[in-house]
Amino acid sequence: MVEKTKSQWYAFDGLNVNYLLDQYDIYLSDKSKVDDSLIPIFKVWDALDNATTIEDTVDNSVAVDIEELAIVVVKIADLIQNIRIHGHRQADIFPLEKREPLEIFELDHYGLDEEDLKEIPATVFNNSPEFEGKSALDLVADLKNVYIADIGYDIGHIDPKEQQWFRQKIEQGFLKEAIDSLDRDKVIDEIFRAEGLEQYLQKYYMGQKRFSIEGLETLMPVMNELVRFAGEDGFNEVYVSMAHRGRLNALVHILDQSYEWLLAKFEGVPYDTGIESEYDKYNSTGDVKYHLGAKTTRQYQTNDVNITMANNPSHLEFVNSVLQGMTRAAQDDRSHAGHSKQDYNKALAIQVHGDAAVVGQGVNYETLNFSNIPAYTTGGAVHIIANNTIGFTTYNNEQFATEYPSDAFKGFGVPVLHLNADHPDSAVAAVKLAYEYRQKFNKDIFINLIGYRRFGHNELDEPRMTNPKMYQLIDNLGTITEVYSDYLIKNGFKTEKDLEVVKEKVTDDLEQARQAVKSAAKEAPKMKPLTELVEDKIVELPETETKVDRKRLEKLNNDLLKWPEDFNIHRNLSRVLNKRREVFNDDLVIDWSLGEALAYGTILEDGIPIRLTGEDVERGTFSHRSMVLKDFKTGQNFAPLNHISEGKASFDIHNSTLSETAVTGFEYGYSMTATDSLVFWEAQFGDFANGSQVIFDQFVSGGRKKWGELSGLVLLLPHGYEGAGPEHSSGRVERFLQLSAENNWTVANVTTSAQLFHLLRRQAKALGKEGIRPLVLMTPKSLLRGEDAAAPIKDFTDGKFEAILADKKTKKEASKVKRLVLTSGRLSVDITKHLKEHANEAIAHTRIEELYPFPEKQLIEELKRYENLTEIRWVQEEPKNMGAHAYIAVNLLPLIPEGISFGYIGRPAMAAPSEGLPAVHKAEQARIVSDALTL
Repeated sequence: MVEKTKSQWYAFDGLNVNYLLDQYDIYLSDKSKVDDSLIPIFKVWDALDNATTIEDTVDNSVAVDIEELAIVVVKIADLIQNIRIHGHRQADIFPLEKREPLEIFELDHYGLDEEDLKEIPATVFNNSPEFEGKSALDLVADLKNVYIADIGYDIGHIDPKEQQWFRQKIEQGFLKEAIDSLDRDKVIDEIFRAEGLEQYLQKYYMGQKRFSIEGLETLMPVMNELVRFAGEDGFNEVYVSMAHRGRLNALVHILDQSYEWLLAKFEGVPYDTGIESEYDKYNSTGDVKYHLGAKTTRQYQTNDVNITMANNPSHLEFVNSVLQGMTRAAQDDRSHAGHSKQDYNKALAIQVHGDAAVVGQGVNYETLNFSNIPAYTTGGAVHIIANNTIGFTTYNNEQFATEYPSDAFKGFGVPVLHLNADHPDSAVAAVKLAYEYRQKFNKDIFINLIGYRRFGHNELDEPRMTNPKMYQLIDNLGTITEVYSDYLIKNGFKTEKDLEVVKEKVTDDLEQARQAVKSAAKEAPKMKPLTELVEDKIVELPETETKVDRKRLEKLNNDLLKWPEDFNIHRNLSRVLNKRREVFNDDLVIDWSLGEALAYGTILEDGIPIRLTGEDVERGTFSHRSMVLKDFKTGQNFAPLNHISEGKASFDIHNSTLSETAVTGFEYGYSMTATDSLVFWEAQFGDFANGSQVIFDQFVSGGRKKWGELSGLVLLLPHGYEGAGPEHSSGRVERFLQLSAENNWTVANVTTSAQLFHLLRRQAKALGKEGIRPLVLMTPKSLLRGEDAAAPIKDFTDGKFEAILADKKTKKEASKVKRLVLTSGRLSVDITKHLKEHANEAIAHTRIEELYPFPEKQLIEELKRYENLTEIRWVQEEPKNMGAHAYIAVNLLPLIPEGISFGYIGRPAMAAPSEGLPAVHKAEQARIVSDALTL
């Protein structure tokens, strides 16, 4: 046997030879377990073991030195590997400029010449039948033709099995087959319509922003091809997200909105399309046209597929997390008890990114990070980077430090296909590969569609001032229809006359639509002023019964305390749970954690699914929830709510990734699609909601009024001043109240378990109704396990949610009250306890449990009770410039009768939410309570 020495393999730069030798041992026992790229080397080693000439291996009668042959084979293998891995770096994928050749693809770089390659059979490196009788030179030429052409296959970083799948597809002629099977007439029509629409808008509406797609028109047939594959495969839903660039084009050519619909928005007049959308039905103030989404249904063969484009604000990439939630909700079957059951083939997500935004916005990293995690996966999204190689006025080398914007996501193991937007046939054909990968591996894949931007960031910009060299190239480059027409005519696919007919048809369709809009505008109603558009009437959620029979609650409680006999619960948790067995037997109070569990259980019994996610929600940040039990010996999970005897819907509870923005966006999207489900996101601490501010500001608070989106999302934000310092005290209630208007959501800060119970049940019963709105709930921390927030059983069986909780005073007692103290949240408990210990008949206390909608009627009635009232004091833990103070003052002052003063008690205005030293905190809390209760 010939010894394998390190000197034989010097051609492998940096290769660990010991690793190579280990892999050879594996190869000898099972060839399938080693990477394909190593097999040619090991074949030569086999020859070294069994021959002294190459006559047994190579069709050559001249004996050669085996060691020299081995070196040649290794160098060729190195060349082949570089072509496969790095071919995309020389591929023709940039319309504006050709790339410089790389020496790693030249024979000279390896000390090889053509004769060296001619002497080695191709089958040493690729044993496919088509390479029988061919040389390595033929193989290298073939590989260059596919890897260094007009598609860049960026797959060297992904799982070896996935690489092998790609290589088989790429090297066995998938692209030629896909191009040959293209419906080229359809591609031509879509390209011409995409460009024609933009040019028509430029002609008749010059100066109006539209964020033109010109330079990336191929995006339209690429997206349509993905939709077609999904439709033909039986998908029910396709969800699309994209920012401004090309959005108007996609609304018409992907979402099937009419030219009349779009042109009416440019004309600034209403137009009746005959279809009432959610936008028409529920929005009040609307949004600009290039933020809007839409829905349509297409039929492919016998399958109807719904296509939804998500509405999107100017915060470009945040919608992608929302879209993932929408997609997952469409995949989940929640109609049974237990966990929901997911089907990846019900819904497909297509995310269209901008090249600057995709890498610049951190939400994409958060979203990709959970793309393969069971709680959030959608079985693979297809990402398309609409890459115009510039961001506003900023060049690529100023906005990302890598070769491509997609490089930032390689750590997630996603393959990337780099496509030339000026080569529509290849680009559209490559979509098939992306789709098949998603279906095969159920993982995300990126398409980097590279084009340019013919105008500025918007049509009011002059890019030649800031990017003169780039725009010299663009000005000298024909439009896509010119470039594509040259290709079609040159290759005999179409004649010039054929293409002129297509172009004229596009113009005629647009002109007919414009005339129809102008004609309709003459009889259109007058545009309403903003004061008439805004919904200024407070509308409460509809009254509904939320109380539950005692026997039902007791039975449910028993169900929640059942688990398998061989299940080993930690003794500390066992003690806590076993105490619950006594609640109904001994007529004890129900604490917060049990009240929450009973709310969820009864909601599930009513047939309403629940989904709850957030950081550490299974246990709860403060160890109060423990809804997923852990066997301390085996680590096995058991969720009692999945096994209640009368459960009729799914219960899903998941610890989330350490993310606020993307997870909140995901759950908001989930709640919009799963309108039958009560969906929660819980912050680990209330102030962690800072990380979700864009989602709150742009989606949750204004989604209905801008876009007609309905959501019943519940936000659980732990809030309360307990000496934990500036970062773990405040859920920033002031921010939510500042955004409160037009019945856009409910903001509450409840103080008893019964209030929580009824509030959640009310929210669940409103699902699917027009009045549904998100619920922002400030939740307690230290009160979670104590009796201060507990409530008697009768409050669950006979009560309902109360917007305010007032002192129970007789008329005589009320007549003695001089000061009314108003509070909300945890501080209310301190005030109540102090009044019990130090009664003061001149002071009454009312808790405001529902902050928005403002409980105006209830407070007016409350004020009438105190005929001798002289002062009202709003008391809060938060600094004066935070909390509910400003909101309460604005809404309460107009209700206060003349002669009654209004004042504030609480922390002074501060830059930070609280002080840091526990001793200072303790003293300040005592001062606030003392001031509130001292006349």
